[in-house]
Amino acid sequence: QIPEEIRKKESSQAASLGIWGPPDAEFNWCEEDYQLSEWIAEPVNTASCVAMILLPLLFLATHEATGDVVTIACMEVAIAIGSMLFHATLRYSMQLADEIPMIWYVAAVVCSCLKRLKGLNIHFWAYGWVAILSIVILATEQHSLLHEICRGLMTLSFSSGLVVIGWGIS
Repeated sequence: QIPEEIRKKESSQAASLGIWGPPDAEFNWCEEDYQLSEWIAEPVNTASCVAMILLPLLFLATHEATGDVVTIACMEVAIAIGSMLFHATLRYSMQLADEIPMIWYVAAVVCSCLKRLKGLNIHFWAYGWVAILSIVILATEQHSLLHEICRGLMTLSFSSGLVVIGWGIS
């Protein structure tokens, strides 16, 4: 159940002002839609993504990085671009462009942590699992049972990955 304060808001004014059509994403954050431009639904959230793009790129430009660090930095940029698209449009497809790179990012960090701390190489299995989830989510209708199951599995995988990362794989 989505909490009421972040549930998408129905607004005929917002729907008529945005060039992307009425918002159909599952979330509509704290900004009023299309207040500054018909092109950008949430300008502050959209603009804040610029830092999320620049910082990993600046890091890569100024540091020697291993392959896994480059992968993680690229995933951070992908998340930022997806987030920028989502907050600019409030469309469900762009919500997925925000969320799917997040699960790839968590998989990359978990793989890196396990390899560095435990000597385990699970790249094939982790990326294979995330690829299956991503493909099914992108290939199915938003409210179909299979889509919802895979969205749930994505959330569970994301949460499990954060637990592994957070506890340092002790």
